[in-house]
Amino acid sequence: MQQEEKIVLFEIMVDRYGMPAQEDQAIEEMAELIKAIIKYRKDKSDENGFDLIDEIADVKILIEQLELMHKISSLVEERIDFKLERQKKRMFPDLQ
Repeated sequence: MQQEEKIVLFEIMVDRYGMPAQEDQAIEEMAELIKAIIKYRKDKSDENGFDLIDEIADVKILIEQLELMHKISSLVEERIDFKLERQKKRMFPDLQ
């Protein structure tokens, strides 16, 4: 699915369910991801690996919706870049 199509679908979802419901859904999906990670670490069977993949996908969908709802996508990308650069400096101080 193209990014433009995703954005349209996200907007429809927010219009239909509302921002508070989608924020609550994001919280629920993040909790499910936590449980999937714990389950995967205990038992790395194929079934649990699929659960992990599925929950990561759910969280990523909701994260994109949160960014869209709050109109912060570019600010989030800037912070990601900042944090990755900071981490790179911590890990490789000799490359400064």
